[in-house]
Amino acid sequence: MPTVHRKASKSHIQTLLFPREFWTRAKSRKWAIEHDFHADGVEVTKKYIRLRQYDPQSRKFDYRFVRMKRQPPIFFVYGYPKGGKRRR
Repeated sequence: MPTVHRKASKSHIQTLLFPREFWTRAKSRKWAIEHDFHADGVEVTKKYIRLRQYDPQSRKFDYRFVRMKRQPPIFFVYGYPKGGKRRR
């Protein structure tokens, strides 16, 4: 996964995941830009096109996998401070 050299300081979306069966690299980047996300940290895997928003900081944040309620689907990795309350 590419390093984007951005560090989060509070709860955040760490990575956007676009299922390859529904999204192309170009369409996922376009969606991200149109919705005020970063589109530079791209990794294409067997199942997903991943757009990293912030570098992971596992000592500072816990992470969970969340599905956006939309079609075609988009998933994201949500980071929240360790020891803090999780927001939904």
